[in-house]
Order: sequence, then C-alpha cells, then structure tokens
Amino acid sequence: MDQTDAVIRWCDLAVVASGTVTLQVAKQAKPMVTFYRLSQLYRVLHTLIGRWLITTDLFTLPNLIAGKRIVTELVPHFGDGHELAVGVYRLLRQPGLAEQQRQELLAVTRKFQGRRAGILSADAILEMLGVSPAASAAPPSTPPSPPTAAAAAQPA
Repeated sequence: MDQTDAVIRWCDLAVVASGTVTLQVAKQAKPMVTFYRLSQLYRVLHTLIGRWLITTDLFTLPNLIAGKRIVTELVPHFGDGHELAVGVYRLLRQPGLAEQQRQELLAVTRKFQGRRAGILSADAILEMLGVSPAASAAPPSTPPSPPTAAAAAQPA
C-alpha cells in the first residue's frame, strides 16, 4: 500500500485534484469533491473557445466511467475555496448523500474487478499500433546461426 492509499484509508472524505487519484479514492469508496484549478489565461480561452470544443459535462474519471455525475466536480475551477467548502459541507451534513456516493463509487470500481488493467492497456496500445497482442507475447524467433568458417572464406 502506498502513502496515498494509506491516507485515503483514514479519511472520512476527500478533496481531490482531478486525475487518476480520483480512482484511488473511488476504490476505497470515500466520498469526495473534485476540482482542477486553471490559470486565468485558460479561463479566457475556455470562455471564448471551450464551450464549442468541449462536448461533455463530466470531467473526473469516476463520473466519466459511470456516465453520470456521482461526485461533485469543479472543473475547470477558477474561484476561491468557497465552492469546495460548500461541497465538503454538504457531504458532512447530509450522510445520505455521502452514502449514496459511496455506493455509486463501489459500482464504478466493480466494473474493473478481476481485470488485469496493465495487460489490457498494453494490448489496447499494441492494437492501436497495428501489432497483434498475441504476436507480441510470442517468444522471439531463434537468431540465425553464425556463418561457418567456409562461408566466411568465400569471396563476396
């Protein structure tokens, strides 16, 4: 168990910067509020262009996997800590909301039980590269034998 998993194990809820750590929190079924703070330049670009380019309302991995909003996500987050505090307060003061989030996070993680994510990911990458995953698992072919002394003595 790494330090992140140990910290998650002991928390009642988490405030999480969006990313793969949201899956670590989900695996332990801990309620969370997620955010991803962006620069003011990104805020301007998001306002001017992002609305036409970004076609999803979901950004964090548990929500994307579930296909619906399970956890509060403040992405992109341009404000101060007030919105984060409101999300945390709701989870602390509404035990039913926190329990619902726990159950839905467990449902998300159940989708991956018994799967070997590393191998499946490698196979998907190989497939995208046009390499058969089965071929990549085959042992390398026997290298050619070194030339004999008689073959080496013949002129080219």
